[in-house]
Amino acid sequence: MPVKFFSGGNSAVWTKYFIELGGFSQLGSGGDNSLVLSLEQKGLYVHFIPHLTVLHRNSKGIRSAIKEAYISGKLKNEKLRLRDYLIQILNFKKGGVGRTLSTSSLNYFLNSIHLTGMLRRKERI
Repeated sequence: MPVKFFSGGNSAVWTKYFIELGGFSQLGSGGDNSLVLSLEQKGLYVHFIPHLTVLHRNSKGIRSAIKEAYISGKLKNEKLRLRDYLIQILNFKKGGVGRTLSTSSLNYFLNSIHLTGMLRRKERI
């Protein structure tokens, strides 16, 4: 299943394409998701593979993961309208990927935070 949001620490990317696209176009929050956009523009897609396990230690903690999910949403060029935001938030299957309830719930939560960052705000005059 193609995905629009992923955490670079939980992924594997063909070296050929990573180098060809110049790696992450920005450092820090959102850099890994900039790679998703670059791959899509080349006709390649990032997929969630439920049976694949990538083990790594994330020493940043949940607070940092929440903050980075929100910031990467705000940094995306694509903005969401409230209606589209609600539709995506209510679609647990799309945002809650994972083999266990705890994994899928955490992914759903972080995806929701990411979408909140993408939410288009009304501009004040």
